[in-house]
Amino acid sequence: MAIDITNSSLYKKVIDKTNIYNSIYALESYIFEKGLLSTDELTTYNKLSDKYNFEFINNIIKDCQDILKQVLTNSTTLFDVEVFFKFKKIDNEGKAIFRPLHTAKLKSQICMVAMLNVTMFDDSFPNKSKPNRKLSDIAKLVPANFYGNIPSTNPNEIFVNWKVKYKEYSETVINKYYEYKNNNKYTQEVCLDLKDFFPSINPIHIYNLIYNKIEPSFIEQGDKECLKIILQKLLYFNIKPFDHQWNEHYYPNIDTEILRKNKDRLINRGLPQGLPHAYLFSNLCMVEVAKHTKSVFDGEAFYYVDDSVIYTNGIDEKAFSKKIDELNDLIQNSFKQGYEQNKPQIVSCLDKKKQDINNLIKYAIEIHNGDKSSINPIGEAYNDLSKLQSLATQISGVASIFSTLDETEDSNLKKKLEILIIAIDKELKLEEVRNKNFPDKASKYKLKLLLRYKKFFLFRLRLLQYTEKAIGKDDFDKFYNKYGYNDKDKQLDNRKFFDCYEEDIFIAEVRLIIQCYEGDNEYLDAFKNNICTIEEKLLNENLLSESRTKNLYIKRDIRGTLNMFTFEDLKYESLNKLMNAGYRFFPKTTSLNRIEKLEEILQKDIYSLFIIEEYARFIFNLSDEFKRKILNALFSYIFGIGITDNCSLNKYNNRAILY
Repeated sequence: MAIDITNSSLYKKVIDKTNIYNSIYALESYIFEKGLLSTDELTTYNKLSDKYNFEFINNIIKDCQDILKQVLTNSTTLFDVEVFFKFKKIDNEGKAIFRPLHTAKLKSQICMVAMLNVTMFDDSFPNKSKPNRKLSDIAKLVPANFYGNIPSTNPNEIFVNWKVKYKEYSETVINKYYEYKNNNKYTQEVCLDLKDFFPSINPIHIYNLIYNKIEPSFIEQGDKECLKIILQKLLYFNIKPFDHQWNEHYYPNIDTEILRKNKDRLINRGLPQGLPHAYLFSNLCMVEVAKHTKSVFDGEAFYYVDDSVIYTNGIDEKAFSKKIDELNDLIQNSFKQGYEQNKPQIVSCLDKKKQDINNLIKYAIEIHNGDKSSINPIGEAYNDLSKLQSLATQISGVASIFSTLDETEDSNLKKKLEILIIAIDKELKLEEVRNKNFPDKASKYKLKLLLRYKKFFLFRLRLLQYTEKAIGKDDFDKFYNKYGYNDKDKQLDNRKFFDCYEEDIFIAEVRLIIQCYEGDNEYLDAFKNNICTIEEKLLNENLLSESRTKNLYIKRDIRGTLNMFTFEDLKYESLNKLMNAGYRFFPKTTSLNRIEKLEEILQKDIYSLFIIEEYARFIFNLSDEFKRKILNALFSYIFGIGITDNCSLNKYNNRAILY
């Protein structure tokens, strides 16, 4: 007999308005693929940047409650997900390999995070007197030597900013290497690379891992049943049908004819990369992988999602391949032991045909045993690693281009970036020569780091170049030439493209050009069409149908990018209206009266300055940013300054601000 979960405290917490508002408040931190959203959803996304537009947010919350009720109370109702294919690399035979990235409707993703919240955080919002956010037991499983997708108790975000953590990861790896080079605590560096990590993770493993960890914290049977359903619905999804030619990239081991007959019964393979919760779940899987890795390569390890660097001792380089095989056997045997645990319960959310498809999907987490995984003696692999250490320290110096105050600083920063890129190119050439002469001793990780730094600095250099002068036709031509594209005959040199794509910032630069271009739309339209043509050329097919190309990542992302750059900044729209309505006397009164009124206002609780919905009280109490914006709007209005987060130094009447 099925247990009614609608009276359980966990169900009520999931659909609580406060929980859904918490998800909306952190929206910008987890919609990773904004460009894949539809035009209408991007408009909604932009409107939700105004966290004080409670009239609009009330409607979104109601819609999300309806969706959550349907998903949680109907056993076979799953979220619908669409897949887009992003160019990844060219294999040894010259064939393009694509990475599947997933997206869902905006409200669906808000609902997913509302469900994720109750597994990732111990929020105390039902307790109005002591609002608090703590990491749950499952979120605490992510150890200190993991740097990617780290759960954050800051209500403004569900994960710590990836740029901050990636910088920390890179700096730590380099500094530790330099330390061990000097003290000889470790003498070898191992870099491991996993094959198709997200698609290789069996949802059953993640279900059991999470459920077994946090189930004891729930006493009532209704809560336990609700937890089971939440995990099911965060692990299995309806996949919107796509052209059968994409099957080899998404379902490589399933017969195309079977997929064709069941095209309306498709489900996800592995974790759906691109959706908010997939990154936490992948971390949990990687924690298990790391345990086995330590038993084979004991030492000090650092992880960024599936990217790992291990400092160790005593590994016979000639037996490295056997060590990888040993590790793969450990991982696969360990994971297989749990695959049948609770399987009938876990897959009960799938109908019979979906279960048949699920049974055909093969899962095996496997570390590359070849060029992509490497072992190197520390002393020989990284000669002059201090150069990399110096590069790491330069990151913070150019991280915020918009913090420069004038053209002189911009010019100095540009020169600095150019020098850094020249230095990296020089080091890359030296490494290429060394790889050619001593391929067994080459440090692939050093090359990888150099390329990462080059991408980082190149993007900032491009940003300065594109903002200091108008983008012209010659800039488009340079872009095409760099990537091996002939604009006249619409032909692409695939190898040249990939050589550059590997080292450069193709998609980021495309978005940057679209953002900065202010000229004739004719050139911009041509640029957009040429980028889509480049992507299609990578397929290396003569006749391409609309059904084949509609799931190309860049084609969809460009459309979204163009839409996003037309949006107004709405973050302060509601607060601006409030100031105009409630504090319109300020601009018309004397300075003395203004100060007296201001002192009177500041004696009050900030909460009373604005009619804030009860469901936003949790965020109000925890987020300084929420309160800062209210005060910023108030002070800006009082002193006649535009209400914005920008550093504005002029009043509306162009009079100077006096201190």
